[in-house]
Amino acid sequence: MSPLVRALRLAVAVGVLVVVPAGPAAAHVAGGPVPSNYSGVITSISAPMPGVQVTLSASGDELELRNDSDVEVLVPGYSEEPYLRIGPGGVQRNERSPATYLNATVQGDSALPPQTDTDADPDWVTLSSSATFRWHDHRTHWMGTVLPPAVQADPGNTHLISSWQVPLSYGGESVLINGTLTWTPPPSSLQWTVLAVALGVSAVAVAGRTRWQRPMLGLLVTLVGVEILHLVLTPTARDSPVFGVVAGSLPTVAALRLTWGSWRSVRAGTSTVGYVAGIAAWLVLVQALPDLDVLWNSQLPAAGPDWLTRLAVTVAVGLGTGVGLG
Repeated sequence: MSPLVRALRLAVAVGVLVVVPAGPAAAHVAGGPVPSNYSGVITSISAPMPGVQVTLSASGDELELRNDSDVEVLVPGYSEEPYLRIGPGGVQRNERSPATYLNATVQGDSALPPQTDTDADPDWVTLSSSATFRWHDHRTHWMGTVLPPAVQADPGNTHLISSWQVPLSYGGESVLINGTLTWTPPPSSLQWTVLAVALGVSAVAVAGRTRWQRPMLGLLVTLVGVEILHLVLTPTARDSPVFGVVAGSLPTVAALRLTWGSWRSVRAGTSTVGYVAGIAAWLVLVQALPDLDVLWNSQLPAAGPDWLTRLAVTVAVGLGTGVGLG
């Protein structure tokens, strides 16, 4: 079996693996955090908590508390009932706290089961032996399904949406986590759209030339290189980073293998680069299209400069579409 045929079989297999299990959780490459126009920051903590670290996700919808001390930290729910205990014994959650169920989704729209009771004795259930826990806290982010009124009235400017507080108890001492939530208007996506269209048209034009094989191979090499850059810039899911890296890399690895097979076939004078380029371009688009929202969101959870992330996605989509159609 020739290397090119093996590469084609790999591409088909990867395509099935990527498309069939895809769902809402797989909307972004590697399953990492998604872009947003909201940004949350912790501005102060009212009292020191030695050995305790509290962090907030970039978009402001998740708090994470890590407790390396011997002192227990208690997180109250929305009615000041016990919700979480994080300390030497790991993480326990009160199954009678409404926050246990409201925090299951970003919008807090989960139905409350009958056993929830803010006045009842806590029913602690151990979640982890590790003293680190991350949860959606609805005190820190915008809960509406529409934009805040200030943003609707003036969408072209940055707005402070809220100044929030989340109470904690550190060894019985009250501590307040203070922070802010800000909305920043998205950048214009016009220049990126123009670039993507120009790249797509150029790739189709190359395919229409009399001697198109080598130029098309050059475009394919460029396309795969840009997609590798896109992958490097894309954050992985914190819950399963290894799976995120592997799943996110599979289509790119297959496209890289197809490009190698195309190069060998061009050198041998038996070029099938047009057919193979179409498959490789589809694999790249599988990776790039879910991340198009980096073009119309201001806050990007990327591992590099925002402009470079937007450039990588734009080139991958524009050039990938052109190579695929060509």
